[in-house]
Amino acid sequence: MNSPFFPSIKAFTHAFDSYIEKKTGFSSSQLRILGYLKMNEDSVIYQKDIEERAEVSKAAISCILDKMESSGLIVRKKASEDGRKKEISLTAKGSQVAREVYSLLTSTEREIFSVLTGEELEIMNSIKEKLFNKLEELRC
Repeated sequence: MNSPFFPSIKAFTHAFDSYIEKKTGFSSSQLRILGYLKMNEDSVIYQKDIEERAEVSKAAISCILDKMESSGLIVRKKASEDGRKKEISLTAKGSQVAREVYSLLTSTEREIFSVLTGEELEIMNSIKEKLFNKLEELRC
């Protein structure tokens, strides 16, 4: 193998995230939170849920959410059953931005993969599935 596989994947992901950040003006952390909130719009999401998913410090999440709130993307309010908890929800603007970002992500992905033939995509998906299966096997 000429170069390690996983560093290449990480570099690809970083380049993709940087491109999306540049196009949207939002950090990848903000965009992941937007996506999570959009996918769970019908559920009550607490700040703690986001902290657990994000795998970053509470202080970092608090700072990210402060920026998102000041940008009008989210609202935070004390939970009615426990005032120590904060419910996080998308504003109309946040929901719209999430839809626009999803559209940008899918169109960018389509553009990136347009350089591959149908056969190459099938091979790539087959390899990806094998690697995921092996990783799951190793985790058990």
